[in-house]
Amino acid sequence: MSLSSVWISHPDRDGACNLVEILIAEGLAACGHVFAPGLSIYKWKGEVVRGAEVMILLKTSTECEQKLISKVKENHPYEIPEIIFQSIDGGLPEYLDWVAESVSSSHFHPDESGET
Repeated sequence: MSLSSVWISHPDRDGACNLVEILIAEGLAACGHVFAPGLSIYKWKGEVVRGAEVMILLKTSTECEQKLISKVKENHPYEIPEIIFQSIDGGLPEYLDWVAESVSSSHFHPDESGET
């Protein structure tokens, strides 16, 4: 199983924590870390915007990526949320095994079609 780290920005800490809990509860992420707020500066709809954001760092499998994207979009206040995947090429084998077990297909909730 291939694993990845996921970076997601969020405008507030409580909302970020709620999102992480949803993703973990649904088996789409093994764990998440919500970093302290920082200042983001970006261009949106032609205007330079400044705003406080927190960054979320998750661990998941590549098999979960599309469902994770869908779930984030359902539960995120941004029109286009930042969701960036980075491949995990190595690490402590026991930790990587735990991540893989935490997001295995047995933890998924079936969608309406009964597929996982």
